[in-house]
Amino acid sequence: MTTASNNREVGNDGLTGAQRWIANMYLDYVNNYITVAKFTDDHGLDRDLAQKIITSGRLLHQCRYENSKVED
Repeated sequence: MTTASNNREVGNDGLTGAQRWIANMYLDYVNNYITVAKFTDDHGLDRDLAQKIITSGRLLHQCRYENSKVED
């Protein structure tokens, strides 16, 4: 792991721990839920926050995927 300028550890996938959590929440949504409502209920989130996590997580997951292709 390397350290970014803001002292947050960045993993081999190019994401900080918080970014990785958001990307993983997105994958949980995609793989395990049909509706945002059920996702929000199960995780104790309000709808606006859930939508932000899903939207941001999609972008972070795409970045992580693109970073993994560069390393191959």
